[in-house]
Amino acid sequence: MQSQGRRYVPFRHLQRANCLNAMKRLICAVLCIAVLMTASACNLSGNDAPTPTQSGGGRPAVQIISPQDGTEVGVNQEVAITFTSTDAVGVTRAQLFINGQVVSTLSPSQTSGVPTYSDVFRYTPREAGTITAEVRVYRSAIESAPATIRIVVRGSVTPATTAAPATIIVPPPVTNDPTCRVVIASNVNLRTGPDTIYPVIRVLPAGSVLPITGRLATNQWWQVRDGFNTGWVSNGVVQVFGNCSLIPVVATPPPPIMTATPSRTNTPGIPTQPPTVTPSITVTPGLPDLVVTSVTGASTLTLNAGNTPVTSSYTVQITNTGTGRAEQFANTLQVTPGGTELSLGVVGGLDPGQSIVLQLDLTFTSSGVFTVTARADNSNQVTEVSEVNNTGFFSVTVNSAP
Repeated sequence: MQSQGRRYVPFRHLQRANCLNAMKRLICAVLCIAVLMTASACNLSGNDAPTPTQSGGGRPAVQIISPQDGTEVGVNQEVAITFTSTDAVGVTRAQLFINGQVVSTLSPSQTSGVPTYSDVFRYTPREAGTITAEVRVYRSAIESAPATIRIVVRGSVTPATTAAPATIIVPPPVTNDPTCRVVIASNVNLRTGPDTIYPVIRVLPAGSVLPITGRLATNQWWQVRDGFNTGWVSNGVVQVFGNCSLIPVVATPPPPIMTATPSRTNTPGIPTQPPTVTPSITVTPGLPDLVVTSVTGASTLTLNAGNTPVTSSYTVQITNTGTGRAEQFANTLQVTPGGTELSLGVVGGLDPGQSIVLQLDLTFTSSGVFTVTARADNSNQVTEVSEVNNTGFFSVTVNSAP
């Protein structure tokens, strides 16, 4: 008999019901976990998600403007390699590699670097064959990826194989470029004074990039430095870029003296000859200009056994490219990072066009990439044409001992 108000449920039915309830609870738990994981994923994709860290500064970038890849030239024919480079912090120097070897180094006038740096390397191949030219720029020890071209050097250049003259692409003016320069897009006369009445020193080839050292008040003529020479070019035949606001107005040299010789006596039947005019150049002494023309030495070193210090010798060539004598001046050499300035010696004097080679041993105590900086007249004892070219750079890689 069944009790009144209560219903009898068999035991097996109770077991089945309990199993169903357990399964329901398990499914609910799984669904809750899935919901929580979905919510977490949504939160990670929102404002609380971590952002990747970007490296500051990056690497400098460089591009070869001319000549084009595969350009053909002849042996002993000069090649002008024009490049432009940029860096968020500042380009401090550029190097030209030929077949993997450094052959030339250029630096902007501002030693701390410039955001945009354009210049021209000049290279003269001496043997026939195909060469690889690379331009790399640096922000201190940070090196750019190389810009590379191939140049085909012929044993001789005949009319059938002579390459067309390369087009010189002038980089646009950059307001934050501190160096005031002229770019020669086609052959231009370099004269001894700011007028066509002055004699021609030489013809500047297309692709030349020369620093400006002076100007006329009207900016119609620019005084530029060309190696050992200081001369003048007309504003109408060059292109100027950089910050030229601080270029001084300089005194012009006296005009050439025109002397005339009397014509011969007029003889009936023979026309009178005009007088012969012979220009006479008056040379006036100018200012000296000290330039670090090269820094040489071992570019790769290896620490001694047990990573003990290694010592190597480095030489610095300083040239007076001005027109006046440089009296006594001191010089220094510094290794960065971490190095102090070392005395490179005192030079008693340097005449115009004269060079001197100084030498110093440097000791490296750790591995890494270092910059050797040479400074001529580091205390500014000499009044010069320009103070922006007294510094030269050289890169040294020191490897750990094997």
